[in-house]
Amino acid sequence: MRPGGQAQYSHMLSSQATTFEPLRELQVYMLENLRGDLSVETLAERIGMSPRHFSRVCQREINMTPGQLVNRLRVEAAQQMIDSSSLGLKEIANACGFGSVDSMRRIFQQALGITAAEYVQRFKRAR
Repeated sequence: MRPGGQAQYSHMLSSQATTFEPLRELQVYMLENLRGDLSVETLAERIGMSPRHFSRVCQREINMTPGQLVNRLRVEAAQQMIDSSSLGLKEIANACGFGSVDSMRRIFQQALGITAAEYVQRFKRAR
């Protein structure tokens, strides 16, 4: 949650909208629990599917694997925190569920083509 109790807004969720209500509700849950266990098995159980079927539904509905979706949501949340706070990368990595700054760096590189540190540098220069 953001300060003041506001839920985070996800551009990714709005652009990857699905008409499949259980998956839409799960995406909101994922955004609200980025630090939690978002493994395929846990998410599949939460939505009442086998991990294999859940992976197929996710791919069909939003054109991403569950892992890609989790990573994308975490990157978006980290971008929002970088843009709106003075927290360091270690705190942001922890808050967004990356596990480590190195993991966040790798996932940023995969998702955006730049590391989190490069994102910070570009953002601060743009300010």
